[in-house]
Amino acid sequence: MKIKFINSFAVLTTYRIFRLSLHAFAAHKAQSAFVISAVALGISALTIIVAAFDAATVKADALVKDFGPEAIFIAGGNSVEVPLGNRPLTLTLQDIAEIRTAMPGVTKAEPFLLIENVTARAGQGRHEVASVVGTGPDYQGVWDWKLTEGRELNQTDIARGEKVCLLGTIVAEKLFGGTPPVGRTLELRDVTLTVVGLLETRDVIASGAELDDRIVLPYTTLINRFNLNPEYVNGIRIKYLPGTNMQENGKTLREFLRVRHRLPTGTADDFMVVTPLDILRFVSFLKGGFLVFLGLTAFVSLLVSGFILANLYYLSISERTVEIGLKKALGASTQHILLQFLFEILQLTTCGAMAGLVLGALIGAILNQLDLLVLRMSGHLFVSALAAATFVALAFGLRPALAAARMNPVAALKGNAS
Repeated sequence: MKIKFINSFAVLTTYRIFRLSLHAFAAHKAQSAFVISAVALGISALTIIVAAFDAATVKADALVKDFGPEAIFIAGGNSVEVPLGNRPLTLTLQDIAEIRTAMPGVTKAEPFLLIENVTARAGQGRHEVASVVGTGPDYQGVWDWKLTEGRELNQTDIARGEKVCLLGTIVAEKLFGGTPPVGRTLELRDVTLTVVGLLETRDVIASGAELDDRIVLPYTTLINRFNLNPEYVNGIRIKYLPGTNMQENGKTLREFLRVRHRLPTGTADDFMVVTPLDILRFVSFLKGGFLVFLGLTAFVSLLVSGFILANLYYLSISERTVEIGLKKALGASTQHILLQFLFEILQLTTCGAMAGLVLGALIGAILNQLDLLVLRMSGHLFVSALAAATFVALAFGLRPALAAARMNPVAALKGNAS
């Protein structure tokens, strides 16, 4: 019974201290406004940083997924920095034929030809297409890229060099607006093409160009109608049976091409093999660097907020020495004073966190609208903001609260903070 009474008294005392902290919160409006603003600015920066990292993670994961877990891409030349359209032509159609017959586990091997920045016209519409791609049949199967309308390129289209094409969603929107593009025609360097299919939206940027900004033709059409070299290709896309060791497949493929291209031992490859693991490593490297940079930026923002909070509370304590001395004279313990100031600080930082979330969301919406930065607002931003606010309160508010709690009551009543 005695223990229950003591617990009830402690709860009542804590509640009364909490109510006193609310009164102090309202009584010192200028100080509260400054602290809330400082914390809000730090939390808004954290919100934007976390949202930007989340968006980058989603984009990176989409890039890995879109590449395909059972796929390998071979590009001509071996320099990462040279754009695909400007690489040396070292891969041939004969390489593709040999890969199909000689490499174990291969289900598909198709050419990849590329022309960049070509103007397309359809009626009054005009658009400079980022990528015009030549490929074999079953583009959606080879590239894991589904169609939302129409049909796939087939073997007849390839054999006859038919003037048909698939469109990415950006090209379809620019040339035809909201009208379904399948069955309509467009002009590409004075060649009239009939649209037979519309590709699903990918919303991914690769090599500086949006993947949705493309037109896909039979590779024979691209070679014949655009006067390309009939022997060479820019790249080769290969699909393997599910469950095969893709890293081992990449090594075997590299050795096979070195033999085919008669490259002496010790010389550099004249091609580049890209496997799913290579894409994953590259994406992980980018995400790691991005996380370190943004983490440091967020830490500095919170550090500045914390120093402002600490300085304002030290100033506040010097102005409230008589109040603290009076409370101690009336029986308030060191723990009670400490608890009240911690309550005040936690209330201010929590309000700052909420204001920072709203401010960060507004700035994020503006940046999204202006296409300056892609942000992804998510539920864990709320948890991150509260955690950051609690960290600032405890890391930077504890010492001022302890300084207030340890004041000598006689000296405090005289207005002396020491």
